Order: sequence, then C-alpha cells, then structure tokens
Amino acid sequence: MARIFNTIRQRLLKENRLTRYLVYAVGEIVLVVIGIMIALQLNTRKEDRKSAVIERNILEEIRNGLDKDLSDIEHNRKGHTNGIRSCTYWNDVLQGQEVNRDSVTFYYWYLTRNFTLAQNTASYESLKSRGLELITNDELRLHITTLYEVEYVPMKNLEENYQETQFHDNYFNAINRIISPILVFDGQGELVSLKTPLVLDEKTRSELRGYLWRISCNRKHVLQNYDTLVDQIQKLRAHIDQELARNAM
Repeated sequence: MARIFNTIRQRLLKENRLTRYLVYAVGEIVLVVIGIMIALQLNTRKEDRKSAVIERNILEEIRNGLDKDLSDIEHNRKGHTNGIRSCTYWNDVLQGQEVNRDSVTFYYWYLTRNFTLAQNTASYESLKSRGLELITNDELRLHITTLYEVEYVPMKNLEENYQETQFHDNYFNAINRIISPILVFDGQGELVSLKTPLVLDEKTRSELRGYLWRISCNRKHVLQNYDTLVDQIQKLRAHIDQELARNAM
C-alpha cells in the first residue's frame, strides 16, 4: 500500500501538479490518522474486555470469600451460643439444681473458649494490588472497601484483642480453681462427670456468679455485633450478584 501511495506522489510531482499533490497528501494524512484512531479504538476495546473479565473474576472470588466468611462466622456464633449455655449450666450447678452430668465436658470446654475471626481477604488484597478502580461501579466499590476496611476491623478486634472477651485468659484459672473439687476424671484422665453439690462459702459463690454473668453478657455482646456484620456481608453479596447479573446481559 505504501509503495502505491509513493508512486502516485512521484507521478504528481513530475507532472508539476502541486495542487493535486497537496490534496492527495492531506488525504493520505487523514487516512493514516483514521487508521491510527481505528487501531487505538480496537486496542481500547480489547483492554476494556480484558478488564471486564478480570473485574468479573475478582467479584466472583470476593463473593466466594464472603461465603467462607459467613461459614466461619456461623461457627463462631454457635461457639458463643454454647458459651452462654455453659454459663446457664454452671449456674444451675451453683444453685444445686439437677444437671446432665454426662455433658460436663461440653460445658466445661465451651465456658471459657475463645474464637478468632478468619477473614478470607485474598481476593480483596488482589483487587487492591490491581487498583480499586478496576471495579467500575462506584457504589459497589465503596460497598466493598467499607466492609473490608471498616466493618471487619472492629469485629476482629472484639474477638481477638478486646480485653473483656478474652475469656480463657480472664476466667479459666479462677473458675477452674472454684469448680475443680467436683470434677470427676476417669483412669485416662478424661473429664467424665461431676460430684454435686458444689459447696462454697458465700464470697466464693458470689465470685463465681459474677464470672458467669460477665462471660454471658460479653458473649451476647459479641453475638449482637456478629448479627450486624452478617447483615452487611449479605447485603454486599447481593450487591455483587446484582452487578454480575447486569454485566452478563
């Protein structure tokens, strides 16, 4: 093509037809510019399609991560619920009420057990490394960053760093000292039953009752915060599903 254009230019110059040459030269420039613009547009479309695929993949990965987070949160919620039930169990023991002695291991285990919030943040970190602007929906981008940078942080701190919710560190030794005289172990050292009643002086009874009350109240507080977090996760998951469905059209 370039050879043909060059031949035409040379012929026009030899014939001293300057006006036609200038018109031809301008036309040739215009054609080149149009060609460049078309090439740039095609390349832009290619990059847009590539970015759209990456965006969709990351959104799907974030959604899968949210599903895993909900599963882990449900595990923690059940654990805290069992912790509250354990407080009721040991309060019944303290009050001299009949309890299921065969369940003592369960309620002993959950009474002061701690939990951690295992966030699945790999997909979000991948998004940050590529640039948050990869998410073209401004509202969805804000929704995602708010959950990971704002909503998750206090919940993780509440579970793992807040002093009042470090149940094992705060209460295990003190409670174990009080109830250990009535714990029954088998020949292999496994906790299997109780010897009731639990005979305590009034000061120690009040001390144990206070421990159980604080554990129960703090676990209820944790559960309330989990309820709020689960609601936020479910809303983001629905938002992502909506965006994926819109882009699939």
